[in-house]
Amino acid sequence: MPKKKVLPDGSTVEEAENSLSNQLLGQIGLSSFIISTFFPQIAKWLAAHPKLVRRLSLPLALWFGYEFLVELMSNAMSSVDIGAEDIALNSSFVSFLAKKKLVMSQRYMSATSMQYLRNNVSNGRLYEKQLNGASIFFDPKNKYQFFWHEGRLFVLTVEKSMRPGPGNHVTVWTFGFSPKPIVDMLSQAYDNSMREDGKIVTQIYVPYHGRQWNLQGEKARRPLSSVYLAEGQKQKLLNDVTGYLDPKNEIWHQERSIPHRRGYLFHGPPGTGKTTLAMAIAAHFKLQVYMLSLLDEYVDDAALLTLFQSIRKGCLLLLEDVDCAGIGRRAKVSTRPGAKAKPKYDDSGNEVKESRVSLSGLLNAIDGAGAPEGHMLIMSTNDPDSLDAALVRAGRVDTWVHFDLATKSQIKDIFINMYMPATGSTPSLSQQSSECNGHANGATTNGTNGHTSLADEQKRENEELNFAKDVHRLAERFMNKVPDRKFSPAQLQGYIMLYKDRPADAVEDVEDWVTGKLEHEMQQSGSVGDAGTGEGEGGVLVVAEKDL
Repeated sequence: MPKKKVLPDGSTVEEAENSLSNQLLGQIGLSSFIISTFFPQIAKWLAAHPKLVRRLSLPLALWFGYEFLVELMSNAMSSVDIGAEDIALNSSFVSFLAKKKLVMSQRYMSATSMQYLRNNVSNGRLYEKQLNGASIFFDPKNKYQFFWHEGRLFVLTVEKSMRPGPGNHVTVWTFGFSPKPIVDMLSQAYDNSMREDGKIVTQIYVPYHGRQWNLQGEKARRPLSSVYLAEGQKQKLLNDVTGYLDPKNEIWHQERSIPHRRGYLFHGPPGTGKTTLAMAIAAHFKLQVYMLSLLDEYVDDAALLTLFQSIRKGCLLLLEDVDCAGIGRRAKVSTRPGAKAKPKYDDSGNEVKESRVSLSGLLNAIDGAGAPEGHMLIMSTNDPDSLDAALVRAGRVDTWVHFDLATKSQIKDIFINMYMPATGSTPSLSQQSSECNGHANGATTNGTNGHTSLADEQKRENEELNFAKDVHRLAERFMNKVPDRKFSPAQLQGYIMLYKDRPADAVEDVEDWVTGKLEHEMQQSGSVGDAGTGEGEGGVLVVAEKDL
């Protein structure tokens, strides 16, 4: 009979094996039964190391607790995912969490400089508003987080993104079988992020490699009151857009089986404010803006149709400088997306860009069988005569809006708008001049209570009234010295910016500026008044509603 092996504690191996199940069941649960039944060699090894068994009890208990939590979240909780690519929603949610008291401390964070975000991360500027002047953005990377919102517990699970910069794949959980509490919370977080100090922003989307729309950034909404329009034309245009966006108008179209679309053609010299007015309309009606260039090397007929079909209902789609794309009834050379065609050059040796979009492809995207409805289409052009008649026919372009060089009344309005202060913010012209020379005149305060006295308030009101009179008087002189319809609003604004604090000097020097500009433009092109650059606000005239 073989001699039984005795362990250091005096027991035999067989006795240790027999008691192993009891030990493990008492300390680490059911897994011990699985080990002793299916892995007897491991059971023998564990029996020889009882201290290790006791040490394994805690991590295995934690593992079972984790599995229980996973099962609980899967079967008793609802969830909503936030993709790492959705920078706008990620950014708004991070701002929302920053105002909450989190249960767990943020032990893991990533650091990204604002310079890197601006230059290398798509939509990185959306995080700039969270920095409050700091130059480094710190993004929490905890795998789990808990917080309370409106009396309900929410759980976050974070999948760390491998790409550089901020943004993670986040899943938000809460107890219950409906995700509505999460939906409401995320909607609130996103809406709050769109409002900063009471100022609403306009979201701008651009194509990404011709495949999808990417949020390029946000701009403070510009009021229509700052856009210079010909008398009566602003209201006419607003009435047209208001009527189109009215929900009753959509029902009217549906009842008559008419496609619910509205197209506008903004045409006129460069710098007269075509893009600016489009952005102001989007701001006024709180529309998202989708900007598309037909010269994008990644956009062909198929990509254009995909981009059109993926825009949101109730947005503004802006096609800029459609005349520069050179679209006509010509055959297109088929190249793979992103591939650069053989460059072409004009007589001066400058490379001429050509669109990979055909006319038929553009027409199909605008109002073909699969074209979207419920959005506004604005096309801008410097030369409407160069556009194919099929592109601007009724149904595709319903309203033509003409932008002209600045008229006399608009020249005056531009000057006033550039110098007229907000109420209570700027002293009179005499004081403004002394401030420029280092002699600032501040308001007198009451030494007893620190508040501005009634006499000081009256004095300031008088100063503001005098300042307004001075500005209007100088605006009249400025208007008389600048010829009618010779300069774009962008050119006039550029000149006035050189005299931001010196309106009187701007009036005195404008004649020399006008003479020099006209002579330079005569030398360059032989014509006057078509050299405006940049974006400004210009005269707008709805000259015709084609074939309505």
